[in-house]
Amino acid sequence: MNFLSFSGTVMMIEDFSIGQKNEAGCYKLFTVDNGYGNIVNFVVEPTTYFVDHEIIQTGDRVTGFYDANAPVPMIYPPQYRALVMSKDSPYYRVKVDYFSANTYCIAKRAAIHWRRW
Repeated sequence: MNFLSFSGTVMMIEDFSIGQKNEAGCYKLFTVDNGYGNIVNFVVEPTTYFVDHEIIQTGDRVTGFYDANAPVPMIYPPQYRALVMSKDSPYYRVKVDYFSANTYCIAKRAAIHWRRW
């Protein structure tokens, strides 16, 4: 997987229908606007990981992470399957990637440093 992210404000959360019978409820569509005229729709599934199990609501600043190698429909606004959703916080930063046993990400652009509080 090639993880990419998009950050912005959640403008709308609505049910997202799947299947032939348009079943809804477990899937949501988060519309995120970065404030510069760019909008992305994230499909949030039961398997989407929410950092710190935060509840995200309309108006929250978030970052959604998705697999840039996954096929997507050619529509506007773009629609990505959210793998990880993070509510923005001044107390931490979130990096989604594969990390080695030495705690370096595969691209060696980040490392995990553990601190006790």
